[in-house]
Amino acid sequence: RSMNTSDIYTAENLIGTVNDGVAGESGTFVDNATNSNKPITESGKYYYYVAPVNAEGENSECSYSTRIDCKWVGEDIKPLNPIDVSAKAAGDNVEVYYTKRVEGYNGGWINPEELVIKIERQKNGGEFVVLEESYKGESPYVDSNLDGPGSYVYQVCAVYKGGESSKNKTDKIFAGGVLDLPYNETFDSADSFYMLTVHSTSSSYPWKYSSAKSSAEFGGCYSEYSSTLVTPPLKLKAGVPYEISFDA
Repeated sequence: RSMNTSDIYTAENLIGTVNDGVAGESGTFVDNATNSNKPITESGKYYYYVAPVNAEGENSECSYSTRIDCKWVGEDIKPLNPIDVSAKAAGDNVEVYYTKRVEGYNGGWINPEELVIKIERQKNGGEFVVLEESYKGESPYVDSNLDGPGSYVYQVCAVYKGGESSKNKTDKIFAGGVLDLPYNETFDSADSFYMLTVHSTSSSYPWKYSSAKSSAEFGGCYSEYSSTLVTPPLKLKAGVPYEISFDA
């Protein structure tokens, strides 16, 4: 056989031969029903071995050095996760923002018409509940059915033919109204801490809940930083004096 010939294998199976190659130059083989005696019938990861023919008309043994990896062929089975996930209070509602990526996790193609978004909501550190299993609308998604005042976190993922992407969460936000007075926070449980908002210049040393002391606390940093603990919105009346007290 000619030195311009190369055999193409998948695993131990000879699937085709390139007959018009030139020794020392690059070549191309298209794995399809026309060129391959075993065309691809299922999506997935594939790899190929190229075995060039030598001057004696013999091809070399397949080895890792002649292996060509193909990341994914065909339709993907899992989508990439949405990015830029965030939430903000808007009146009596919460708007959930995200950027949908019409791409396969493995590098394969997906049908954009069948790609949907799953949206879940958590209140005050409780369990996530599903708001939308197959949302096809645009971003932002508007949650107009809040469960009263509280701290809300949203979780978003993409779903394609039953395959779910990884999930991205929003930062927690307070929404759903304001609290009536008197307001009294005794920190009897960690759940109450979810009603507060933390602003900190140090992600390592923010305010946190202490179950041992039944209190909120921060500390342990030897450099300058600031950390602020903010109460939920409170309903106040103009012209009425109010008293704020706390134990330190």
